[in-house]
Amino acid sequence: MREIKFRAWDKQANCMIGGGGMQLNATTGTLDSLPSVVVMQYTELHDKNGREIYEGDIIVAEYHWEKPHMIELPEDYYWFSEVALEDGDMEVIGNIYENPELLRE
Repeated sequence: MREIKFRAWDKQANCMIGGGGMQLNATTGTLDSLPSVVVMQYTELHDKNGREIYEGDIIVAEYHWEKPHMIELPEDYYWFSEVALEDGDMEVIGNIYENPELLRE
């Protein structure tokens, strides 16, 4: 059975929220209780340290990218599920909301 989980970045409170009680409105793509948040879906995959990987996470994969890369679904799903995880070199180092500086050159 597929595990569907979300976390969200609250733009007003400037913090990450997740877990129970979040109800995603499938029509609008927002959380009914918190319309000021950005929703990120869990990929069902883990990095080399066992950390869950979500949309918006910034990863390093030494043998695939020269610099940190932000995960976007569905574009990256095949690549990192089939290639990077086999190599075991992928690591989550942050996310686009809490660590945007990781993507700057």
